[in-house]
Amino acid sequence: MRGLFHFEATWNAVKKRFAVRRWGGPEGGDSQTVPPELLESLPVMFLPALRDAETALAPGPRSRLGCAIAYHLAGAGLNPLVLERRGIAQAATSRAAGLLTRARANPCLLPLVRQTYEDLRMLEAESGDDLGVRRTGSLYVGASEPVLRAHRELMAAAVAQGEKILRISPVEARELVRWLHLDGDEEIFFMPEDAFVDGYALGSAYARAARRKGARILEDQSDSHW
Repeated sequence: MRGLFHFEATWNAVKKRFAVRRWGGPEGGDSQTVPPELLESLPVMFLPALRDAETALAPGPRSRLGCAIAYHLAGAGLNPLVLERRGIAQAATSRAAGLLTRARANPCLLPLVRQTYEDLRMLEAESGDDLGVRRTGSLYVGASEPVLRAHRELMAAAVAQGEKILRISPVEARELVRWLHLDGDEEIFFMPEDAFVDGYALGSAYARAARRKGARILEDQSDSHW
């Protein structure tokens, strides 16, 4: 059985977000070939444009994925151009915690996280550099009912996506993190495959690898018009 899916996104300038419309079957048809409840259950994520082609660089942190996208486009034989407002990884990227957590409430984000882990392996293999990836795992500690509920929902979603999760005791948690103070009645989940990496190191590695593959990355382009 085949179904026809449509996804339409309209930018809401007031709310600063996309409004998503979903429908099944032909546009304007009298009946939908896809049940509405199925359509609403399908996650959709839109990556913002890296630049505004009609004016100049788009405002806001929209180039955060630029070097990673350029790396993959160049690897596919294309000739991408990235316009960086400042220098590579000098804005939010270098200040980020660099957590590579696999538990995501939005399932659309999980392929990006998994691809990042694969990219780390490829970037280190291609360059011979150590990017300083630390595979420490991550703890989710909760005591209050709202936090417990949120953690359980997040862990259930991660399990459904095939991620490895362990429920551990406060004693086991303290063995992992010696400075952690616990009262003993917390509910704790441990994701052993999580890691973190310095944001500046990763962004710079993407840029170097993209350039080696033929991508053009122009820095300090805040006043450029194309």
